[in-house]
Amino acid sequence: MNKKKKKNKVLRVTLFMIVILIIAGISGFLFYNKANRDIFAKNTNINGYNMGGKTIDTAFDVLNSEFAQTRLIITENEQTIFNAPLCELGFSLDRDGAVTQMQAILKEKEEHPFSSIVDEKVYNIDVAVNLDEELFGRAVVQNAVIVERVPCENAYVTYDETGAHVTPEVYGTTFRNEKLQPLVKEKALDVLKDSITTNVEVALPSDIYDLPEICSDDPSIIEKVNQYNKLMNMTITYQFGTQTEVLDWSKIKDMTFMENDQVKLNDAAISEYLTYTLEANYNTIYYERTIQTSYGTSVTLPSNDYGYQIDHNAELALLKENLYALESVAREPVYAIKGYQRNGRDDLCGTYVEVNLSAQHLWFYINGGLVVESDFVSGLPTAERETVQGAFPMPYKESPSHLVGAGVSGNWDVTVQYWMPFCNGQGLHDASWRSSFGGTIYQSNGSHGCVNLPTNVAAVIYENIQPGMPIILYK
Repeated sequence: MNKKKKKNKVLRVTLFMIVILIIAGISGFLFYNKANRDIFAKNTNINGYNMGGKTIDTAFDVLNSEFAQTRLIITENEQTIFNAPLCELGFSLDRDGAVTQMQAILKEKEEHPFSSIVDEKVYNIDVAVNLDEELFGRAVVQNAVIVERVPCENAYVTYDETGAHVTPEVYGTTFRNEKLQPLVKEKALDVLKDSITTNVEVALPSDIYDLPEICSDDPSIIEKVNQYNKLMNMTITYQFGTQTEVLDWSKIKDMTFMENDQVKLNDAAISEYLTYTLEANYNTIYYERTIQTSYGTSVTLPSNDYGYQIDHNAELALLKENLYALESVAREPVYAIKGYQRNGRDDLCGTYVEVNLSAQHLWFYINGGLVVESDFVSGLPTAERETVQGAFPMPYKESPSHLVGAGVSGNWDVTVQYWMPFCNGQGLHDASWRSSFGGTIYQSNGSHGCVNLPTNVAAVIYENIQPGMPIILYK
């Protein structure tokens, strides 16, 4: 009996001691846990890292150290052109957000101190990433890549004597930071949202590159080429009867130039063309004129008031207008003085009154056909009364006409049936008071300068002659 009691007593003492030890152990654990409430429990795993025994600061340093290894890699045509740590490009972990979540883990440890003694506690916290926009904007730029960039170039037109030539556009490899940075930023934040330790890889897309603003098929380029081609292909055809003078590219190229892709005109060159080509070759008035007489001889006229004279300034203005219009045109030049008809330099074309003062005989031709011929009486060969020599247009005709005049040698007051003036009050007219014509009558009984004709001859001439037709008088 005593032995049994003794045994029970030992058992009670043992159990007591065990209880005391358990209580002491629990008390010690709780004391230790309280004393180390800022340290993660031994079996704490945060985002794949064992954080047991670490404070929040050291645990964040672990995450930050891993993040520091994460890089931005930019590739172009499968070649790496940029490689740098994200932390050097303005990316950083959001410490405040991470700390708040880790504080919650420590609070859970405090509230459930025994939960991590046996089982490993695994936590995944969302670690946000902050971005320093200013640092990112300075670091992630086109100039930071290691490949030399080729700038794009617009298509443009050059001009020379052979035509308009298009220099095609150049598709370069430059790109704008305004395109690069949003691309990298979006990709980086998207990757880092899931993992702060995964490298961010960005392949430059084909649409990132700058494009030329003007290409070869641009309407403005096509219009410039078409404009110049029109200029090259246009002609100004000057009509001188059936004969023509053609102003084409061989001459136009010296009169024009391109400025800011617009046709500009060289006024001096145009004026030179008018002076030395058109006017030199086709002005016929005020020049000495040599004609073939009805007797087959050649006579050079001392005065030439009949013919054509181009109006230099008016023609210059019209030619410039034609050139600016870029349209071919066929026309006469602008005349200041215009004869009756012409074909090239020939401004008689077989139509004229020929008056031979030496022979006292005239012929009237129209288009080479003789209309009438006759003797006449011209002016008395004195300084005051002698009939003029030269070529003159008949300005008008009148029937009947009252001729009144006065001179040193006397006055006259006579009515004629057919009056056809040519120069300074002299003209062709009928002289019914005369009974004979021709020979040497003029030397003693000549007129006051007019060419006196038989009435029937004057009538034929009057009926067929038109204002502007030339009257040619010579000795």
